[in-house]
Amino acid sequence: LQRRLGIRATGVADGALLRRIGIQTVTTAAAPTPTAIPVARYLRAFPVLSGYSYIDSWGAPRSQGGHEGTDIMAPRRTPLVAVTDATVDHLSRTETGLGGIHIWLRDAEGNTYYYAHMESIVASLDPGDPVTTGQILGSVGNSGDARGGPTHVHFEIHPGGGAATDPYRDLRAVDSATPR
Repeated sequence: LQRRLGIRATGVADGALLRRIGIQTVTTAAAPTPTAIPVARYLRAFPVLSGYSYIDSWGAPRSQGGHEGTDIMAPRRTPLVAVTDATVDHLSRTETGLGGIHIWLRDAEGNTYYYAHMESIVASLDPGDPVTTGQILGSVGNSGDARGGPTHVHFEIHPGGGAATDPYRDLRAVDSATPR
């Protein structure tokens, strides 16, 4: 048909062919898909230094109820860092309760941050000590009710020191490995 109509024979029904045989086409530009770049509400740094993976597991079933944090999987002894300038609220260097070895930070606005299932906490840190964003707090482990399971840190954000809120959005916003 293309040869008969005197146009280059490609075997493809392109715009030139369609116009020549009287078929009108309309091309609309696709609207750009907005890429939502998350904005951190509470965090200034990611809690795990490197080599980690995580998903949004907020509300996932656990033996004690819905999951109230994000489990960030990482090799044992991977450094954990302060997510913002804060003060060590309290900590436990021994296996206690569900969280095992854990640390709580409190920032100037009263928001608290919980790191659980740690392998260790830096020996020089004590309750009341100030920490700065990115300062090493300890390392990833599997203490508490994670004993025997994969190594990770269970991380929570408590706005104003109240109930936990899903930390996933904030984690994504400060995760340098997250494609933008």
